[in-house]
Amino acid sequence: MEPDTSWRSHLHGKWTYLRRSAETRSSQDYSRFDIHRLSDGDQVGRIDSRQTFPRVFQIGIELEDRALSSGAGLDAAITLGAWLFDFREAYALAVITSVDNRPLDGLFRLGVARQTAVSPSYLSEGSLSRTARWGMVTKEDFEPANILLSRIRDRYPPRLPSRVGASEPA
Repeated sequence: MEPDTSWRSHLHGKWTYLRRSAETRSSQDYSRFDIHRLSDGDQVGRIDSRQTFPRVFQIGIELEDRALSSGAGLDAAITLGAWLFDFREAYALAVITSVDNRPLDGLFRLGVARQTAVSPSYLSEGSLSRTARWGMVTKEDFEPANILLSRIRDRYPPRLPSRVGASEPA
């Protein structure tokens, strides 16, 4: 069953699709997507990207408890990463997350993101203080480490040929 996503732009992963969030307007520097399962179209979380420096984007994710062990978070992060690298010409993705954030932990566990630092008591959640894990993913890191990437890119709309060279030989 293919969910109806015609009213919003969306990105397809292997197990999820990302639909632009109706709650938050996207801009050149910020994009927010709702995460839906491909199997039934059920919304299971949100993922966003914020351009913190030119061509460097920080990503964040929030999943509902019922989706924490489903792989939806990792799939959504890889799908969003592919879109940022391919269409927003990102140089790198910054991942800053709690060490307890299982959806983004998969990026570190699978070697897609390299952990660059750990900051005890950096993140606060109400009265709780959590340790943050920092990591970076460059396009060069992302490409060879990512087994889902070719399947995700197969779902992109076809690109038009580049018009960079005004007079290319025929």
